[in-house]
Amino acid sequence: MAKALLLMALCLLLTLATVSHPVKDPLKVEGKVYFDTCCANFETFATTYIADALLVSSPQADCAIASPSRDRARVIVTSYNSITSSNRYVS
Repeated sequence: MAKALLLMALCLLLTLATVSHPVKDPLKVEGKVYFDTCCANFETFATTYIADALLVSSPQADCAIASPSRDRARVIVTSYNSITSSNRYVS
């Protein structure tokens, strides 16, 4: 019984030490939001980039509809994938 209690205490201590460890270099996700002026569903020379915009809303009244195929992006948010930078880029 004492060994089991000691083992549980050791596991709890290791778990607390792992969880409380701060991340030394947090990951940063960056991306761009743009207004598709040509309705081409890709960036062109006439593309207007929108600062401080969320995909659910836009500061420009004529740019309120998100393209169904470009309304989200998958980002690999881990440090264990051979990417040396802490930045992750989304288009």
